[in-house]
Amino acid sequence: MVTRITFLGTAGETTVLAKHDRTAGGIVLQTEENSFFLDPGPGALVQAGKAKLSMRENTALIITSARIEQSGDGNAIIDAMTASGMDRRGVLMGDMTTLPLIEKYKLWLEKIIHLEPGKRVGVEDIDMVTLPTKESNALGMSFLTKDGIITYTSNTSYDESLCNHYKGSDIMILNVFTPKGVSTPGFLNTDDAIAILKSVKPKLAIMTHFGLKMLKAEPLYEAREIQRQTNVQVIAAKDGMTLAITPYSSSIIVK
Repeated sequence: MVTRITFLGTAGETTVLAKHDRTAGGIVLQTEENSFFLDPGPGALVQAGKAKLSMRENTALIITSARIEQSGDGNAIIDAMTASGMDRRGVLMGDMTTLPLIEKYKLWLEKIIHLEPGKRVGVEDIDMVTLPTKESNALGMSFLTKDGIITYTSNTSYDESLCNHYKGSDIMILNVFTPKGVSTPGFLNTDDAIAILKSVKPKLAIMTHFGLKMLKAEPLYEAREIQRQTNVQVIAAKDGMTLAITPYSSSIIVK
């Protein structure tokens, strides 16, 4: 199986969820033998079902932020992974701001990994590196797969020093909350994404985690502007979108 990235939901704030503009199901990274569920917001379990992703086959749950749109369905995913605790299996990864949100993890999971910036961990066939952010309650992640390095910024303000941690990324997933010219503390906007991609120069960038103002501006148009200024291929994620890497150096398939 080729490496696949599925965006179950792309909402970045509860206002977007309340208006039903986007869902917040999170991101699933599938490798040849394993599946990693990233940031399961409200509706994650339902959206996984629609995408025909079995949580019984999920290897690890990774929560990078305590915000509800990135952690709200954490307990539901663990319940599904473990058949309501009948099978003690799966790995939970997060820091001390996110792990207390998961009520049942102590009894039902095979392993718990506490994350902090700079920590390198291996789970089955994937090595991961925890990346710093400019937020006290969020962590970035880098996944070292056979098809390339996939980096996820999570929630962060822009800082030039962060680009050094993103160097070498083949694919970047950026939480771009607001459009060009609109700043929100703790989040990236289009201008920040441009600065990051000019520095890092990945082969592909994918925008997600959209706030209401970004949706009003239209993520597709913002992605085109970022691509124009950086010469990096940029995709604005949609709910349910799957990216297949076959491997990335040869081709990608977007559904």
